[in-house]
Amino acid sequence: EYFRSWFFGILWFGQGATLGPHWTLGNITYLFADLGILTSTASLWGIYGINFIVIFFATSFILLATNYLAYPKTKIFVRKSFGLILGLLSILIFLTIHYLIADGSEVSSDNAVPVALIQTSYPTKNGYTSKEFLDDFNQKLNLLENLPEEIKSKESVIILPEGSDLSKSLSTFMNSADIGKYFKRLSEKELLVIDNNRVEGDDGFKSKTIVTNSKQGAVGFYDKKLLTMGGEYLPYLLKVPSLLMSAPAENNFSHLRQFSRGKEPGLIEHNGHKIKILVCSDAISPSIANASTSDFIIVLNSLGIWGGNKNIESQFLSISQLRAAESKKYIALASNFGQSYVINPSGRVEKSTNSTGYQILTGGIVPNQTRTWYNKLEDWPILLLSLAVLGFGLITYRNANQNKIFHRFSRISSR
Repeated sequence: EYFRSWFFGILWFGQGATLGPHWTLGNITYLFADLGILTSTASLWGIYGINFIVIFFATSFILLATNYLAYPKTKIFVRKSFGLILGLLSILIFLTIHYLIADGSEVSSDNAVPVALIQTSYPTKNGYTSKEFLDDFNQKLNLLENLPEEIKSKESVIILPEGSDLSKSLSTFMNSADIGKYFKRLSEKELLVIDNNRVEGDDGFKSKTIVTNSKQGAVGFYDKKLLTMGGEYLPYLLKVPSLLMSAPAENNFSHLRQFSRGKEPGLIEHNGHKIKILVCSDAISPSIANASTSDFIIVLNSLGIWGGNKNIESQFLSISQLRAAESKKYIALASNFGQSYVINPSGRVEKSTNSTGYQILTGGIVPNQTRTWYNKLEDWPILLLSLAVLGFGLITYRNANQNKIFHRFSRISSR
């Protein structure tokens, strides 16, 4: 699974791609995102540690069944199966104790930061009609101007999804001074508004997240790191066929699809809190999500390119649950064309919208400055353990084959 997360990026490499163990889509651990006894251990060894446990259990039961069929009710079965049974019991006891400890160590909600997730329903495509643009813009403005009182009465964080283009849209109708006045009018309290814009620069498009303090103006930026192939950059594998097109067609295709990736970690400081920002596919990568120490995580998501596909949304929710469990941090996930969620440090969904479409989800996320073992050591311990087990298995297999050859040779010699 670890090597597969590298292979996907290598296969679809191109200008704008990021090499590394990032593409964890389809990892078997995401099937168990709602099984607390397993996800609680992600803070120790990440998704590959859970892979290890799942595969250990599966192979152990297969071996136990094989041994029983081969040696039913014999001492050989007991001898051959003792290590497996002991290993299974040890892991079950460990998982139970760890889950009980982790479940009882939730952070206090006394210092929770109020958040409002602005959910949208804007299709992802290359061009929009004036009516589509204005309808979307008006609906977002309407949600912002009608924030619930529990958000407006406190210093809160407002989060819009990937591709919301709020800052860019406002600049179409207002100058910088008027935009500043607009944000100040939203609330007497200080609000932190986080939105994502498609911005064109000298080196191509950027998926740029703009962080705006309602009283101070723009206070931070983040450019998306893990760009998606085909949607935000053209892989070399697809660029070769595109060269066979006419020059204008090839240039147009490359221009629309060529984004430049960010290099900064996406960490914003606000009121003494460190906020980690992940834009859509960034959350797929454990290494990008855990690249810097934060107090909580904001995920800006968009399923517009998939038309709000429920299978993709379910996978992305599972991914976000595991990212929360790995770092023991709250995650607030604002979505376009999907549902929005507040996920607690155990990976459980605390609040969610009940449907897609334009609406607001409010909640509280509790800052947590502690670093988990996984934050500190990442995947190295479980990868080394896996290699050690593989090496032990190969040595055992080789010795078993040598013994078979020796016994056959002995029998032949005795004859």
